[in-house]
Amino acid sequence: MTTEEKFWSKVDKNPDGCWLWTGGKITGGYGTICDNYGTRKHMYTHRYSWELANGPIPDGMFICHTCDVRHCVRPDHLFLGTPLENTLDALAKGRLAPQRETFKRLWREKWSDRRGENVPHKFSDETVREIRRTYQKGVFGFKRIRKKFGISIGAAQRIIYGQARKTAYVKSG
Repeated sequence: MTTEEKFWSKVDKNPDGCWLWTGGKITGGYGTICDNYGTRKHMYTHRYSWELANGPIPDGMFICHTCDVRHCVRPDHLFLGTPLENTLDALAKGRLAPQRETFKRLWREKWSDRRGENVPHKFSDETVREIRRTYQKGVFGFKRIRKKFGISIGAAQRIIYGQARKTAYVKSG
């Protein structure tokens, strides 16, 4: 039996709704199947279904569900999306609410009082001002700031562009 035959033998096709995978699933509820070509490669069934119907999935793209049923493999319930689009879709449908509430709780409990000079391993107001004074586009750039102050390039950029007042952690090593 080919992988495709094995796949379709484990799909319960509801003509009016989802086509549900009845085979093995991972903890998160997504269906999985193993190919028959000696590689023993495990695949998500919704991704396999998409490839059967539409061809290869472009690198870095997700297969998202319009129905939000993780073990649904009906091709017209699936769509291509970037990681950002997948997250925005989940957020819009309320699937990230538990994570959002957890983050808010952690912020209140652990980090809400940690600002400015109270945060260990962050620079003082004066050092932040010195970093901003030192930066000169094309003359004294981010790489030189990184070396002089021992911070990452990303942290230097966030300080200089005002995206974060004091987010420059000291680089170890």
